[in-house]
Amino acid sequence: GTAKYAMDRYPDRVAWAGFVTSPHAHAKVLAVDASQAELLPGVLSIQTREGTRVTYAGQYVAAVCAESREALDDALHAIRVEYEVLPHTVSTDAGRAPDAPRVDPARAPVSWGRRGDGGNPRAKEALSRSAVQVSGTWRTQTQTHSCMEPHGGVWAPDGQGGAVVWASTQSTSSYRGLASAAGVPQGRLRVLTPHMGGGFGSKLQPHPFDRVAAGFAKQLQRPVHCLLPRRLEHQTGGCRPDSIQEMALGGRADGTFEAIVGRTFGTAGNGGGGAGCANTRVYRFPQVSMPQATVSTFTGRGLPFRAPGHPQGLFALEGLVELFCHEAKLDPLAVRLKNDPHPVRQAQWRLGADRI
Repeated sequence: GTAKYAMDRYPDRVAWAGFVTSPHAHAKVLAVDASQAELLPGVLSIQTREGTRVTYAGQYVAAVCAESREALDDALHAIRVEYEVLPHTVSTDAGRAPDAPRVDPARAPVSWGRRGDGGNPRAKEALSRSAVQVSGTWRTQTQTHSCMEPHGGVWAPDGQGGAVVWASTQSTSSYRGLASAAGVPQGRLRVLTPHMGGGFGSKLQPHPFDRVAAGFAKQLQRPVHCLLPRRLEHQTGGCRPDSIQEMALGGRADGTFEAIVGRTFGTAGNGGGGAGCANTRVYRFPQVSMPQATVSTFTGRGLPFRAPGHPQGLFALEGLVELFCHEAKLDPLAVRLKNDPHPVRQAQWRLGADRI
């Protein structure tokens, strides 16, 4: 109980930062009225984002810094926002439609991997010749990170021309780019993470609210506490992309795999990252054709989440292998031993079977 996390840091004269966020997946911010919030006691600074376009629910449209949590809460509730709601998609299925609205006007809603969506014709030929053929579609849902300790940090000028941030981060070096936002030279920003309450890939880089908090600390020349409330953790803290995996497996009557063919779709929301699935791993497949598509949607961005793409992909792959074993009327363990080339896993399969 003695560990001190970023959430536990309360320097002298600490102020509190928070955000008004869009309830809409896609909208233009027509007006932000902060006049009543500015009159409240304890409010130190307010930033608004009129005229911007929000592209996911949870994107901030106003930021407030106040003397106390209570003053911050009052100010956030006093701000009024007028939106023009715009067309949007929030699911992979809807985002795949030919007329789906674009999150990024310069980028198509569906983007295929390096090899495009054509696949490997030789794999399809091998599948068609296989004695045993099975197919199916597997789906996995989007999963939010929701780390025990939320994203964010506590920013403070050090009084000597530098600044320090106690950050809940997996990568202290990634904060170098925020030195200018904190108003200090890059070499004068100290990033401290003595303890971190969960990350798993979602805290490898700063988030937009970190830049805002750094700016408040620079403006006010006092510490600023800015860690996300739980609702915003779910909306903006990153997520494991979902998946739609259409897959077929072909092999010989003795259980030897010959080809795996299919395609996958998934959404990483607003993010630039992909939504691919590691569904051609583990086993030996002489022929593979598995084009992967990332679908842009008006949702929070996907971020790395404990072996990106593997939980989705292996869930579908093992289901496909089970179908193959059933169709071929072969023992599932024997089929896996025949097609898994890794010596360590060979031992693990046998050890597991013996113990079970």
